[in-house]
Amino acid sequence: MSTLYICATPIGNLDDISKRLIETLETVDVIYAEDTRRGKKLLSHLDIKKPISSYFIGNETSKVNEILNEINQGKSIALISDAGTPLTVSYTHLRAHETREDLVIRLLLEKKNAGGGGGGGRGGG
Repeated sequence: MSTLYICATPIGNLDDISKRLIETLETVDVIYAEDTRRGKKLLSHLDIKKPISSYFIGNETSKVNEILNEINQGKSIALISDAGTPLTVSYTHLRAHETREDLVIRLLLEKKNAGGGGGGGRGGG
């Protein structure tokens, strides 16, 4: 079963990472990162070799189909922050009744519609 994990990474000291996050990064199939340079540094520090792709304010709309294809193929995905929270997408917007496709599309597009600002994006049904 595919899963989309929204993951905050350590600010500053890479050794501040949680065991749970390490386990998540080790088990997912694909990792999307707000900053692939920092993401690769973190993965290297943890000796984790996984495909990593960019996901940031500016390319989020073009990544919708790519992420949906990965999910529909049954892959698990981690979306990791540059450092700390919030991410490009706020995990507080997760809704239990949404399908995977609806969730991914809404999360990815909501930030774009809100102008990509950091205000938490409270809007949207």
